[in-house]
Amino acid sequence: MMKADLQFKLSSLENLIKIQTDCLAAGYMHGILNGLIIAHSVFTGDTPKFISKYKQPTQIRHKQRKKR
Repeated sequence: MMKADLQFKLSSLENLIKIQTDCLAAGYMHGILNGLIIAHSVFTGDTPKFISKYKQPTQIRHKQRKKR
């Protein structure tokens, strides 16, 4: 019974990791994502593979001057 419960919780944690990964492009949740990754590694014994912070573009299109 404990194995099934642990597997369910790990699966839930993996889903949360996927959700947070999807939010990276918007520049959100980087710290939470790596926290979830380390929590997952505590339970599985695997070495955590952290995600680098999403780098926003250096130029923002709507703030650039249009050349005429």
